[in-house]
This record gives sequence, C-alpha cells and structure tokens, in this order.
Amino acid sequence: MNTQPEFETRAGGKTQNEKLEEFFRAHPGQWIDMPDLAKEIGAFAVHSRVSDLRKDRGMIIEHKNTWATEDGAQKIFSRYRFMPNVTGGVELDQNGTQIAIHEYEPAIEMPHDA
Repeated sequence: MNTQPEFETRAGGKTQNEKLEEFFRAHPGQWIDMPDLAKEIGAFAVHSRVSDLRKDRGMIIEHKNTWATEDGAQKIFSRYRFMPNVTGGVELDQNGTQIAIHEYEPAIEMPHDA
C-alpha cells in the first residue's frame, strides 16, 4: 500500500495517480514516452506514480528503456505501457478465463554496433 498520502488539487481536481490511470486506460497497449506522461500529470514523478498504480490499483504497467543516437550522442528513452486484462503475462477475458499467454519484448533494448 502507498505510504504517502495522496492529495487532491485545489477545487477538488484529480490527483496525479488519477490523471495517470485515466491516461493509461485511454491508451491501452501503447508505449508512451515518460516526458509525455509527465506532461499529462503535471509532474516528473512518473516512476513513483506508476509504482502507486501497480501496488494500489493492481495495474499491469510495463517499463522499457530504448537507446537511440541523436545528434551524435547515445540517449536513453524511458517508456511505459499499460496492459489491461493481463496478469503476470497471462491475458484474461472479462470472466477471468485465460485466453493467451504473452511473451513480452525485453525490458532494455541495447544499441546495436554499426
């Protein structure tokens, strides 16, 4: 359980966790860049909020880092993906019946030598 209190924004607005959960549910199965998630919730505490959603709301949210060369420099990009109806790599239908077992992409994609 989350040990930090979750505060609402002024005038009864949504919490960062609520905003992030809503955004993930609107984009199931899509890899989303961390800066885009930070912009969506208005804070850079994305990893902490993802952890909250995993622990407190039971959401399956995957993370991966990808490498790319940009302007001659190696850069790492952090991405997240919400997988609805998936529990530990097993996809369930609405009744909880197993319908598929998923093999996921590796969590880290290393740069290839040119």
